[in-house]
Amino acid sequence: MADLSEITASIISHTDLILTVFFILAVTFIVAQIAGMWVSKMARSVGDKSRSGSTKLVMLRHVTVGAIYAVGLLIAVYTIPSLRTFSATLLAGAGLAAMVLGLAAQSTFSNMVSGLALVFFRPFDIGDKITVGSDYGEVIDINLRQTTLETFDNKRIIIPNSSLNSLTITNWTANADKTVIGTITIGVSYNSDIDKAREIMIEEARKSSYVMKSEEVRELHGDDELPDVKARVIELAPYSVDIRLDFWVYTRSDLFSAQTEIREAIKKRIDDEPSVSIPFPHTTVLFGNPMEMKENES
Repeated sequence: MADLSEITASIISHTDLILTVFFILAVTFIVAQIAGMWVSKMARSVGDKSRSGSTKLVMLRHVTVGAIYAVGLLIAVYTIPSLRTFSATLLAGAGLAAMVLGLAAQSTFSNMVSGLALVFFRPFDIGDKITVGSDYGEVIDINLRQTTLETFDNKRIIIPNSSLNSLTITNWTANADKTVIGTITIGVSYNSDIDKAREIMIEEARKSSYVMKSEEVRELHGDDELPDVKARVIELAPYSVDIRLDFWVYTRSDLFSAQTEIREAIKKRIDDEPSVSIPFPHTTVLFGNPMEMKENES
């Protein structure tokens, strides 16, 4: 009980100090929230005019809020006399501490530097649709540690900024021309009518609402001989003659839907066409001694 009474007496004697620390932390939290909301509001207003400006302001919000918290925490620490003495001792060994922290937080610092590089060199901005590795989505946030993508199936993909330095990034929004060439490869049997297979593929592609019309493609790209849809034999595979279908879609977001729709339509047409068939591998299994079977055959 004596210990408890001593603790209670110590708390009462330091009430002013405790209230001061809580006040500093509360003010720090409020100021950080107000600053973050103000910069976010600016980012939304600028985002309507410039994606790059919006991206820089979003990064500025993360940096500003972090700096406010750091300053507030530092003031709170220096308000406490015992911690002030400890801080002075700690600063005396700042060189060693910096080296230890640098080794321990290498990946964190790498992410921070990469995040700043993303903002200033701008391979993409918030709102851009990009492909990173095998992931395609819209950039919804860039901060000092990571970049966040939102995919078409409503997943959030978190990518460390340092990883983006070693990955190939495709920015589908950077060009003023948003059209994309889609491809589908269909294998037909060797005894199929290739011309008929090619005709089916082209017809089904042109029926799709996702595929651009011939006049649209030629007008957009300024080439009167540019085909809207093309089907070509690309390989004589072991089991099939592979025909690749190329077609133009309006945006990268339409590509997956176009491919699935056209692929299904082609399959249904081929099922009803006796002169074209889709092969599948056959495996012949022989039982017994191969030498005896050879002698019996002879």
